[in-house]
Amino acid sequence: MSIWHFLILGTLLLAAELFYFRLAARFGIVDVPNRRSSHRRPTIRGGGIVFPLAMLGWGILSGFTHPCLVTGVLLAAAVSFADDLRGLGFRIRLPLHFLSAALILLEAGYFGLPWYAWLPAFILLAGFLNAFNFMDGINGITGLYSLLIALFLLAAAALLPYPAWYAPLAVLLISLFIFNFFNFRAKARCFAGDVGAIPLALWLGYYLLVLLREFPSPLWLLPVAVYAVDSVLTILYRLLKGENIFRAHRHHLYQNLSNEWGWPHLRVSSLYGFLQLMVNIAALLLWRAEVFAWPYVILIYLLLVALYVAGKWQVESRFPVRSY
Repeated sequence: MSIWHFLILGTLLLAAELFYFRLAARFGIVDVPNRRSSHRRPTIRGGGIVFPLAMLGWGILSGFTHPCLVTGVLLAAAVSFADDLRGLGFRIRLPLHFLSAALILLEAGYFGLPWYAWLPAFILLAGFLNAFNFMDGINGITGLYSLLIALFLLAAAALLPYPAWYAPLAVLLISLFIFNFFNFRAKARCFAGDVGAIPLALWLGYYLLVLLREFPSPLWLLPVAVYAVDSVLTILYRLLKGENIFRAHRHHLYQNLSNEWGWPHLRVSSLYGFLQLMVNIAALLLWRAEVFAWPYVILIYLLLVALYVAGKWQVESRFPVRSY
């Protein structure tokens, strides 16, 4: 792909995003705040549609060299968009998301491996999807976090080297810059919605799974460390409180910082982004140093756990615990 391909595709994606905004405003595809929301004004839902459109554009330009990856992302996008619009039932949505995840694992080459190799990979990908969905709750967090993972993957592709990853990651970065332009604001013009968060997680997850298969190392678990810690510990927190973990809530630490503590969305998103950036840099340096990685990975996760616990303690010491 030449620079002209990227420029033309970027222009088309920007035009498609603006066109979607007009359609969303006309047909009422808007997220109206409620008592569980972290925002205060109606905002267009589904602005993350730019990500599956970017995947489709890359698929066309590449001649669909990765058909299962493209199909899996687009299938998840279609299901998620229908869910954003009308609210699909659990029995319809879950099997189709499982099928999308299975297509990603097939493209990553896991189904040629024994079950004890592909089953943990499937569980990791499912957890990654849920984390991305759970964490998409304030302005800027999804776009910035995804941008940092994509840049990490680009750096990893240069180190390994994997030049074939440059073009699709460049397309992904273009779509992320477009989305962040409208979302990384004090008053966001749009939210990603499931149509953005879930396909984005599949796209990023595919490359992380390939790294885990081709170059087995716990270092490839670090680019998702901040999201993983917040998501998993929040589930444990809710279980300890005796809550139904399948009900909507507002107990993530990033939500506490925004809602109870009163921090601006972009400050919270930038804090999460900064932490993940430091972790990503550490992962790349450790890879280049060719060290035994497990102690370092465990230490980094323990530090993030300590930060989460300290943040939760600070919130609960000043504000009453509320269930939503």
